[in-house]
Amino acid sequence: MTRTLKWIICVALITLQAPPTPSASQPTNEPLSIRKVIVSGGVELHYAERGTGVPVVFIHGSLSDGGFWNDQLGAFAASGYRAIAYSRRYNPPNTNKARPGYSAAVDAEDLAAFIGELHLARVHVVGHSYGALTALFLAVKHPELVRTLVLAEPPAVSLLAHLSGDRAETGKKTFADIQERMVKPMKAAFQKGDGEAGVRAFIASGVSHGLQLVSFRVLIKAVRRQPLVLEESVSDFHGLESRFGSLF
Repeated sequence: MTRTLKWIICVALITLQAPPTPSASQPTNEPLSIRKVIVSGGVELHYAERGTGVPVVFIHGSLSDGGFWNDQLGAFAASGYRAIAYSRRYNPPNTNKARPGYSAAVDAEDLAAFIGELHLARVHVVGHSYGALTALFLAVKHPELVRTLVLAEPPAVSLLAHLSGDRAETGKKTFADIQERMVKPMKAAFQKGDGEAGVRAFIASGVSHGLQLVSFRVLIKAVRRQPLVLEESVSDFHGLESRFGSLF
């Protein structure tokens, strides 16, 4: 892992725990308005924001959208930040046509362009799940855009195969288990055109039994709207070293 990326991750929580002076110039209880920008290749990205000050950009995970962060926007705005949550290219309310080769690396380039279009300069980045993986790619490829990085459950699982010392064996076993229980069943299902089976494999591998039924009902509605998103994102659960490059 590069020294720059290590520094970004280490200082993230410290920085966010010391927010700037709150701003009362904008109420935080008004209804959110959804805006849109066009980035590279004509890709549209919808977003919502609250507040003024140092920007914080929130990135949602798989089969979700920018609305995942709505409850956080007001709190961060009240603390003096410009809080922004956007929807990644294939998530509602965006209507971008599917293109081959989609991955978190593509999302990271979209995000870099998004930051440029809004003239945000350097930002705090908060990512969840697949959004956290997007944040990692942004930090590696565009470190000049990142003030701090906060990651929640980034699925960079192939990095487990590169742990050193007494963690090496555990890392390799964990990586192999994820491949066997999640990646292989998902890939097999999507290759057969069975999106529902792919979603079941995704949920079964990482969600407690009591939540699986509820989660499945929610996610299957989403995957029917976005069949490409989960299918092509499976490729990011292995082989990441070839795209991260400088991390090794």
